[in-house]
Amino acid sequence: MILSFIIPAYNAMSTIKCCLDSIYSLPLNETEFEVIVVDDCSTDNTLALLKEYADKKNNMVVLHQEINQRQGAARNLALTKARGQYITYIDADDYVENGLVEALNVANGTDIIVCRAYVQEVNGTMRVSKLSNEPTQVVSGKVFMNDYHDWHFIGAPWGYLFRTDFLREVDIPYAENVPRVFFPAAGHRDFDAYNRGYCGYYW
Repeated sequence: MILSFIIPAYNAMSTIKCCLDSIYSLPLNETEFEVIVVDDCSTDNTLALLKEYADKKNNMVVLHQEINQRQGAARNLALTKARGQYITYIDADDYVENGLVEALNVANGTDIIVCRAYVQEVNGTMRVSKLSNEPTQVVSGKVFMNDYHDWHFIGAPWGYLFRTDFLREVDIPYAENVPRVFFPAAGHRDFDAYNRGYCGYYW
């Protein structure tokens, strides 16, 4: 299996179907990916909607947290279940398009694929998030850690493809309000990062 999509969801009834539909519209065979959604003790009908959606899919897993533990804990739980060679995190109110698959096709074992996203402003207009104007390239973890400000990388967990074994080797759980927690950890080991550019993520 190539890719695991991990989605934390809390009271996401109004957005989660659009998110899931976008994933299942990607040019991927359903044997090539899985979708893991963690319902974080929603108080609306998010869990029921997820179960109904999953009943129609063979590659979707719905997990439920009995106590609201927020997105970090939801991601950590899903990571323990993921079977894909790569992981990408998606927020329940976001969606993706084909550029994500194009990035996956050039991964070639790289630890981190750095992407940028379309950002919807309050007035409804769309813009592309900042990223370095440098050409797409693979760099060492040391270079990445030294130059990440120049890359304008997205501080949130979404907007990346992570090699699953890399995240498990780093073994630092996600924490709330510390979106870059994996980078300080990664700075203590050799890794590589690929400046891919826009990868079809809509925030």
